[in-house]
Amino acid sequence: VKDDLRKAVLQVLERREVIDYLIVETSGAADPRPVAASLNSLCRLDLVVALVDASHGVEALLTPLAQAQVAAADLVLLTKTDL
Repeated sequence: VKDDLRKAVLQVLERREVIDYLIVETSGAADPRPVAASLNSLCRLDLVVALVDASHGVEALLTPLAQAQVAAADLVLLTKTDL
C-alpha cells in the first residue's frame, strides 16, 4: 500500500498545476505513522487527523490500531455524535 500511495502522490505532484494541499484518507484501516513516514520525503506533512465513531462509545478505542491512530493524531474528530 505504501508504494502505491507514494506512486500516486508522485503523479499528483508531477502535474503542472500548483498543489496547495493533498489530503490522504486511509479508510480507518491503517496505522498513520508508516504512511506519514513514507510521505515525509515527498511533501511536508501538516496534520494527521483521526476520526472516532462516537456511536460505538469507548469500544471504538479498544483496538491497538485505533489507539495507534489516536496517539499519532494531531486532531481527533468525533463522528456520529448526533446518534
